[in-house]
Amino acid sequence: MNSKNRVDVQPILLRIRDAAAMLAVSERSVWQLVRTGELPAIHPPGMRAIRIARHDVENLVERWHNRVVAAGQNP
Repeated sequence: MNSKNRVDVQPILLRIRDAAAMLAVSERSVWQLVRTGELPAIHPPGMRAIRIARHDVENLVERWHNRVVAAGQNP
């Protein structure tokens, strides 16, 4: 396969660090979002680590955006 036919595949499940990078926040902030239930965590079978679903990160950003718009602070 040459580079013209390459498809950029993005993972469905993200590590904490990847979710933090998408949100432009620290890993500690992502852990806090998970602890408070604002960002659901997934525990894949047989793994000690947790993962965050990409769509949950995208939904969180949408909720944050809606809060800003509702408060009349449109960026």
